[in-house]
Amino acid sequence: MKDFQDIVISSKSLSAREILSRIRDFARAMQGWADLPNKSKEYEAALGKPACMLHSLATEKTQSAGIALVSKNEKSVVVTNIVPENKSQLTINEYNLIAQRFKSELSEYIKLDGDNIRIAITKENIKLEDIIRGKKTRELFQIYLNAYPKSWHPLDIFRLDTFICSLSRYGGNIDIDLLYGFLIKDLSWSQEDAYRCCDRIKIGYQVLKANKKF
Repeated sequence: MKDFQDIVISSKSLSAREILSRIRDFARAMQGWADLPNKSKEYEAALGKPACMLHSLATEKTQSAGIALVSKNEKSVVVTNIVPENKSQLTINEYNLIAQRFKSELSEYIKLDGDNIRIAITKENIKLEDIIRGKKTRELFQIYLNAYPKSWHPLDIFRLDTFICSLSRYGGNIDIDLLYGFLIKDLSWSQEDAYRCCDRIKIGYQVLKANKKF
């Protein structure tokens, strides 16, 4: 499954506002980028926390777009959106090309400048192991998928509940939003079936979590 890539920029020594300041320095210094001070002020005022807007100029591979960044916590900022200048929405490929270019060129600038800043970007192609990270829990979910999960027969529900119990027992890590997209995009599930599955996982896990404290 292809997904929109997320970018998180963090530092052990710099605050979120200082990181944003260095990013704005990058946009002013590097060809193909521009700082948007007025829009940055408006964006920050609207959110009530450190934020900024950059302009990514068009290249042979990428479109002209605005990049919005906001503080995630005291030591990191995140790209919240990439907005095209000449149309209403970017495709996943168009969005990710701009995100990858931003990450690559900012990394080069930071490396030359000697700042203690780390830039992380999520994967573009998401697999089941990226969604369900525990090997045992993932195997149990695959058993559920290999039968007839969309029939919602009691045996299929039991297999799903077994997976949910494994999440609770082994402390498995799962991204429900990515799973929902995976079921629809990769397995061609209907939105109704995908929602029903993910909702049962979410509620079941919460009930088991509460039971541990009972």
